[in-house]
Amino acid sequence: MYWLIHFNKHNKHNVMKHILYILLGCLLSFNQLSAQEGITFFHGTWAQAKEQAQEADKLIFIDFYTQWCGPCLIMAETVFLDNKVAVFYNDTFVNLKIDAEQGEGKTLAAKYKVRSFPTFLFVNPKTEEIVHASSSRQDAETFIFTGRSALNKRTTSVYLNKEFEKENTDPDFLIDYAAYQGSRYQRKKVEDILVQLKEKGIGLSDKRIWNLFDKYILNVESPISVDFLKQFTELTHVHGAQCIQNKLFSLYRSQSKPQVIALAPDFKGKQYLIKKAEVSQFIKAKQYDEAAVKLSALMAETSDYKQDLCSYLQSLIRRSEYQKSTEKWEQQCVVMARYAAYNNPDRKDGMAHYRYALLLEKLLKKIPDAEQYVPEGLLETPVAGQKEYTMRSPKLKQKPGTGKSRR
Repeated sequence: MYWLIHFNKHNKHNVMKHILYILLGCLLSFNQLSAQEGITFFHGTWAQAKEQAQEADKLIFIDFYTQWCGPCLIMAETVFLDNKVAVFYNDTFVNLKIDAEQGEGKTLAAKYKVRSFPTFLFVNPKTEEIVHASSSRQDAETFIFTGRSALNKRTTSVYLNKEFEKENTDPDFLIDYAAYQGSRYQRKKVEDILVQLKEKGIGLSDKRIWNLFDKYILNVESPISVDFLKQFTELTHVHGAQCIQNKLFSLYRSQSKPQVIALAPDFKGKQYLIKKAEVSQFIKAKQYDEAAVKLSALMAETSDYKQDLCSYLQSLIRRSEYQKSTEKWEQQCVVMARYAAYNNPDRKDGMAHYRYALLLEKLLKKIPDAEQYVPEGLLETPVAGQKEYTMRSPKLKQKPGTGKSRR
């Protein structure tokens, strides 16, 4: 007992030191994590940014945005906050976020001929020349690919575009060029290059070609898709059965002709897609009662494809906003919206709940004497706050000249 007390007294100081070290380590880790909560953007002038980039021997990354651009805001609130994206961009570039319609941003946007938003530029701070350019809303993986492409001369947009204009037909170059165009969602350009490579004998058994086809070619009538359907059995041995099954589903997912899907090879989800296409055919023919019957059956029996069905139902609801339909179909839209709100596996998808609430509110206003059953003022335009129910971010301004923002 004496030994234990003596040991505790003797080691008390060391134990406290270890605890302090642990707490300090946790604090440092927390600070490092906090520091990586999103891309760190430089807030000085263009001249100061150039100076800092030259001192750090880094390229300047510029995100050109506008205050009315929805995709710009989505990038800022999602992809720019992704930890892997933040670590890569903060370690690699001096990052600038420039409003193309304000102050110095207007001059820089004119200088670099920026006409669409978001536009992503990677600039050499010494020469002020563009090294690499990209655009469009991108997911985190694609956005990191965009940044990495700026670091290798042979994958920069400047090099790739020049070589393409020279009609460079080297397969490795064409694959790099297709990957770049794919990152900008120029699917037709990817398709054209894959056709060109097929003529050179480089087809879907090549992993690089398969990856481009799998990610960017969604049209079943594409010549590359036709080629895939002719050899999908052989490709199963190359890429695996699950990979082929997933690709078959994605190719026919948006097909609205049931007879086209019926001719497809067997794959999991084929019958579900046929039934979904039958609904689309009825709606196209304005046979809303038949469509409603089919939809009710589809909602009752679908279990493995709930997320896809929820997305499909929401697309039908969106289309109904611009099409003249029957009152019964409008009521069916409320039923569809309810299903999507209740069953969407993506709990972060607020749009499903927004549409359901919006349709309920619209339906409520059509009920005779509804004011007897609902709180006073609910059926009228709100006196305070927002005047309409909307998912548009309050951060988005209206696009000049249109009265609308790009969502």
